[in-house]
Amino acid sequence: MNRVLASGAIAPKLQQGKLENAEKLLSRTRSEANSARLRPLEAETVAALASVYLARGKSEEARKAALEAISMADKYAGRPVLYRAYATLGKALQKLDRREEALDAYSRASSELDWIRGGLRPEHVDSFMGRPDIQVLVRETVAALDGGGRSEAAGTLRKWLKAPAAATSGS
Repeated sequence: MNRVLASGAIAPKLQQGKLENAEKLLSRTRSEANSARLRPLEAETVAALASVYLARGKSEEARKAALEAISMADKYAGRPVLYRAYATLGKALQKLDRREEALDAYSRASSELDWIRGGLRPEHVDSFMGRPDIQVLVRETVAALDGGGRSEAAGTLRKWLKAPAAATSGS
């Protein structure tokens, strides 16, 4: 059991809209990670489950799973899980019409991601911040914080926003 199984097998199912299959696979992976006491993998799996719940329209379940992933990842300083879980929590809270809590979650996602970026070697920062998954997170987080009047919380991420690939090909 490894992270490739947990996340690599899920992305195609999400892209194909096979959310029920993704949920079943993640639930099974979580159970195995729990049995093997692989807490980092379990936290990562719970964070992925939160995203699946959100995609299925289960906002309250997504909120609860994101909070659980955050709690687990906090215990072992799992920053990559934390920024994803906080971003998912922000989305779930937005859908639940809990705007201030959502902004708090997005602000935490921003600070977690900035902490990770700050810990990278300078030559690795551009490639990390340019990853498509990171760009989606940065774009959503900056938009949510700007829209909620918390532009200062998005300040450190704003400089890493890149134009979408389609827009940059013509310039």
